[in-house]
Amino acid sequence: MGARDPWHRVGMRLSIAIVTALAAPAAAEPKLAGTVLVWVDAPLYPDAAATGPSIHIGQLEHGRDADAGHVVPMHVLGTQGDVVEVEPTADIECAWWRIARPPALASLHLFVKRADLAPVIVKPFAASFKNGSRIALQPGVAVAGGKVAFHEHLVPVAVPEAYLGVAYAPHAISPIAKPGKHTMLLDEKTDVALGDATFAFGPWVAATAERRGERVLFPVAARCMTAVVSAPKDRVHADVTLGNLYGVNEPATTHAKATGHVLPAGTALTSEAGDHVVATTSADVDVAKPTGARACADFVLVEDEPIAEAPHMNEASRPDRTLRLCAPAAAVR
Repeated sequence: MGARDPWHRVGMRLSIAIVTALAAPAAAEPKLAGTVLVWVDAPLYPDAAATGPSIHIGQLEHGRDADAGHVVPMHVLGTQGDVVEVEPTADIECAWWRIARPPALASLHLFVKRADLAPVIVKPFAASFKNGSRIALQPGVAVAGGKVAFHEHLVPVAVPEAYLGVAYAPHAISPIAKPGKHTMLLDEKTDVALGDATFAFGPWVAATAERRGERVLFPVAARCMTAVVSAPKDRVHADVTLGNLYGVNEPATTHAKATGHVLPAGTALTSEAGDHVVATTSADVDVAKPTGARACADFVLVEDEPIAEAPHMNEASRPDRTLRLCAPAAAVR
């Protein structure tokens, strides 16, 4: 019996270790900080439960892997398990869209599920290839399905996992230099190469291009991303332009009809049923005369498209983006 005691003690220790491991709580989701990229088709919730009413900024017709450019940057305010509290960023950063906060609101705090955050470059990535093509991406660029979006064009690029994450640190972004007097035009839907990958790209206007025998190394640049692709020389033309590729689209605004009843500037607003402060008014907001304990107003969230060549969004397919926010009826003046 004494000879079996050491093995008995080992078995007891193993049993205790297994029971302890099974009883240990699951690892908590890591906290996030900085900026995240939220898919435009993601539900945005006014309350942390993420089970009640929600709004959607947009709808993806071809799925997330086929629409890598359709994300909006949001600043992280905090995390609660698999839900992240976010607010719209002041700048478009490295994306093509951002949420335009309604002008009557001084703040806007919403919730999004972690599953609706896009993979993003979190540290500078660059790759060069034997054919002279190359690509460089800064933190804040969305990557989906092995592709990044240069305007409406999806460019395949193999980014190692070590460069990808969920949140990134905001950084200074240099403006894109406009072409001068002389330009080079890459034809529409030209078969170009980046390394071994061949794909359709164009039209695109650049200031220069480099001849390489029967090919041309053509540079493309956008916010936070640059590339040089190899194209057939007969698809590149000098001093041909496409008009204003650097235009600015003004974000849409909405105006409420005067009712004689207002929620004054500085009023904290919640959802119809919750108590989380979603927003604070920056100006008087017209509301209907309260008939119950709460006074509510509707705010339409729209995407700001400051870059004219942003990926196209089909207006007809856009879902409801009206956010209904409320305050106690006693707040009405």
